[in-house]
Amino acid sequence: MKKIVFLSILLLITISVFSLKIAVPMGPTLFTVLPIMERRVSVEEEYDFFYWKSFDEAIAMIANRQVSAIFLPVSYGATLYSKSLPVRLSAVTLWKSFFCISNGWEYTDIASLRDQNLYFAQGKGQTADVVMRILLKAEGLDPDTALSMEYLSPPEIVAFFQKGLAQLAVVPEPYASLILNMLPGSKIAFDLQTLWQETLDVPYRLPITGLFYVPASNESEAQTKNNIITIQKDFQSSTSYLLSHTDEIVSLGKSVFPTMADSVLRNSLTNSEYDFSFSAADKLAIAHYFETIRQFLPESLLVLPDENFYLF
Repeated sequence: MKKIVFLSILLLITISVFSLKIAVPMGPTLFTVLPIMERRVSVEEEYDFFYWKSFDEAIAMIANRQVSAIFLPVSYGATLYSKSLPVRLSAVTLWKSFFCISNGWEYTDIASLRDQNLYFAQGKGQTADVVMRILLKAEGLDPDTALSMEYLSPPEIVAFFQKGLAQLAVVPEPYASLILNMLPGSKIAFDLQTLWQETLDVPYRLPITGLFYVPASNESEAQTKNNIITIQKDFQSSTSYLLSHTDEIVSLGKSVFPTMADSVLRNSLTNSEYDFSFSAADKLAIAHYFETIRQFLPESLLVLPDENFYLF
């Protein structure tokens, strides 16, 4: 009996030591990992999931190598890499999530944003803000003078719409669908991915969120490659399950967004583009994204990542 108990304890220790620890932000990225978290798919590796709630917390996890991989905005991961933090991009996971919602105001083109109050559900310098500033500049508008750009949390923006204090805001899903559901007269003015492609006249998708690998200290390149192959396979399976079991994912998503109606979560999944992808075409899209940031907002990305940044 003592031998069985000892072996059980040893097994638990082994699983704890050799599981891969994945850090996830609270938000739409969680849908990507729900099938693994809830054991809806078979995976080759053991995973432990942790939440990060601020960039400072994410940086600490990376710097102290407390995680094996972390979901981050793609451009932010590149910034951390340029500062010599141990992050390398293994895949892009989310390509479409940001929508400009209007209520009582008619959008025609980027020039029509002049003199408007545009709210963002992210801080200054984050993905939606950076992309919108690039697109405004590409159309000859100075983001700092042509319009008012203000930054609130997603719940604050929802409250502003409810009180009639906001007519225009760029928000991620599921908050875009929440506002649309809450205010029958509201509508999608544009989504950032389509606007990116149309304004810059490019075929490339807009890389929003990526899974960044954090190698252990003294980890060999061979071990890194083995881990990446497993992670890519497992998370592709998870994303495929997400896309083919929408109703089930909506049900599981209630644990993340308990106050949102099923219809809101279902619409948010439909509107978003989840694709755990790491192809040569994706690499071109990412490179174009970085080069465009450097062209229009060089202060947002001081150095272009080198080839070692990519794990595909």
